[in-house]
Amino acid sequence: MTDRQKPTGKARKRAAAMNADATVAATPRAKPMGRPSGFTPELWDEICARIAEGKSFRTICRDDAMPGLRTVITWLREKPEIQRQYVCARDAQADAYFEESFEIADKATPEMAQIARLRVDLRKWAAARLAPKRYGERITQEHVGAEGGPVAIARPLCPDEVAEQIQKMLAENERELGLVPAPDASDGERLRQILATEQPVTPALFSAVRGSDKRFPWKDSQ
Repeated sequence: MTDRQKPTGKARKRAAAMNADATVAATPRAKPMGRPSGFTPELWDEICARIAEGKSFRTICRDDAMPGLRTVITWLREKPEIQRQYVCARDAQADAYFEESFEIADKATPEMAQIARLRVDLRKWAAARLAPKRYGERITQEHVGAEGGPVAIARPLCPDEVAEQIQKMLAENERELGLVPAPDASDGERLRQILATEQPVTPALFSAVRGSDKRFPWKDSQ
């Protein structure tokens, strides 16, 4: 350079920086990737796999590579064909929780025993809710009769047995009340005569009259 002064080192660095900035500005920027919103079988397989490992929907959807929680719930509600896979994943999740409870118990130290117990109980509770037939508590009921004996089942009485029982009840109450029925009095008339005394009757007759003992319908005594 004869007529101009040669550029200094600072000038050259400044020019290089300007050229670099221009190159960056001219380069198109890539659009930021958003959460997937479209359903694909591969994406649903991944979600179910994470559920089977013990992850919840809320935890899975915190991953930026996964769809949002509302999107997943919408898929599950509107796509019946994926619900069976979801049920199987939940069933496997119960197994994962149950296995985790053993791992927590095995690794617990005396200092962490209380916290470990809470963590184990929580996983046992979750497993019982997800798979009650396998991990739920079984409750059995045993029916016994009087004094621990067998249950007595009253069989229906035949008409002759009903009539015999009525005669016994009437005769017992008449005897206690000092009543003498007319020879041709019907069962209903004898009963009305007993009740007209307004005196206490035997429990058996009281139950029969009040209808709590369905074996003795009093058709003509009301």
